[in-house]
Amino acid sequence: MIRKYLCFYILCLSFWACDSASNEAIDANSGEAINTASSGYQLQIVDSLIISTLPSETYIQDIHPENGNILMMQRRGRGQILMETDGNGKILQTFKHPSDGPTKVGSNLLSACYFDDGFALMGSFGALLFTDNQFEPLRRKRIPMGFDLSAYPGFRHLQVLNIDGKSMLVLFYGAHTEMDNTESTYYEAYNLLSMYNPETDEFSPIGGLPEASIFRNGKAHYFLDTRFQVVGEEVKAIITGENLLYTVALEGGKIAHRQIPFDDFVLHEGFSLGPKGMDEQGDIREIDGTIRSYLQVGDKEVFVYSSGLTLDARQAIAGDGKDKEAWVKLRKALPTKYLIMQNGKAANAFISLPERIGYLTMVDAGGNIWATQNVDAMDEEPDVVTIYKLRIQAL
Repeated sequence: MIRKYLCFYILCLSFWACDSASNEAIDANSGEAINTASSGYQLQIVDSLIISTLPSETYIQDIHPENGNILMMQRRGRGQILMETDGNGKILQTFKHPSDGPTKVGSNLLSACYFDDGFALMGSFGALLFTDNQFEPLRRKRIPMGFDLSAYPGFRHLQVLNIDGKSMLVLFYGAHTEMDNTESTYYEAYNLLSMYNPETDEFSPIGGLPEASIFRNGKAHYFLDTRFQVVGEEVKAIITGENLLYTVALEGGKIAHRQIPFDDFVLHEGFSLGPKGMDEQGDIREIDGTIRSYLQVGDKEVFVYSSGLTLDARQAIAGDGKDKEAWVKLRKALPTKYLIMQNGKAANAFISLPERIGYLTMVDAGGNIWATQNVDAMDEEPDVVTIYKLRIQAL
C-alpha cells in the first residue's frame, strides 16, 4: 500500500523543499506583502564549507562528536552514496551503496550515522548494517517484518543514544504494526520511533499518539513522517503534519507533548477511512501546514515550517487550479518560515528562512546548526556542494 502513496508524497516533499526560495510572504486573504520583521532571536549564517564534488541532492547525516568529521549522503542517479569529509570539507572517503552484495541494505539507503568505531546504515529493505570506519561490513540486523515503511532517503532517521556508557540506536522506519493505515486501529497502535539495543539485540517501540493528536480524529492520514533529535537521554520529536512537540524520556518511557505556538498552522482533517479515502486524494482541499525541521540548541528550539492554506484561502488565490500557473501563485502565499522558542514560549515573530538555506539538518556539539544549500535560489547551477553553519543570535 505504501507504494501507492510514494510518488504523491515525494511530489509534496519536493514542493516544500523548493518553497524556501522566496523571502517575500504574501497574505493569503489580501494578496499584500507581509512584514516579516521580528524581535528576539534570529538564525545567522556564520560559516560555509565548499566540497569539491558533483553538485547533487545532498543531506548531512551526522557529525562526529570528537573529530568533527561530517557524514553526508548524496543522490547519484537512482541510488545514493555516503561521503565523509573532515571539518574543512576535504573528502576523506566515499561509499557507494551497491545494487547487490553484503553491504546492500535495500533499494534505497535511507539514513546513516557514526556508531561506535564505525558506521550504522539503514535501508529500505528493513535492514541495519554495521560497518567499520572504512565501510567494511561487520554485521547485519533485520528490522522486524510488519513495519510500515514511512522513512524516506536522506533525513536523519538514525541517531545514536548513549545511556550509562552504552550506545543504542533511535530510528524512524515505520510503525510496529501490521494494521492498515486506512483504518483507525493503525493510529491507535502507531509509535513515534523505535529503539535498537545492540546488547540485547532487540527493537522496542517508543511513544504513541495521544488523544490530542490530529491523527487520532477517526480519519485516515497516509503520510506520517517523524523527525527527531536525541538530546541527552531524551528524544524530542515532531510529526511533520502536526503542531505538537513530543518529549520522550527513554529511561522509563515517559512521554509528554505540548502545542507549538505557530502564528498559523493548517491541520489536515484527514480522509475517510477505508477505500473511499484513497479516492478522495484527488479532491481540491486545504494545503496542510508542515514542519520541515526541528532542532534544539541549548535552551532554545527551532522549528522550520510552512503554515499551509485553508481551502477558502487556496481557492481565493488559485481557484480550483492544479496546473503550474496555479502552483506558482500558491507558492507565493506559502513562505518557509522559522520559529525560535525559549522556555516553551515564542522568542520571535515569524521570519522567512534565508533563501540560500535549503534544509536545517542537525546541531553539533558546539551548538552550531548545519544546513544544506537551496540550489533553486542560485542564479546559476553550482559546480560544487556548499553547506552552511548557522547560529542563533540575539537581534
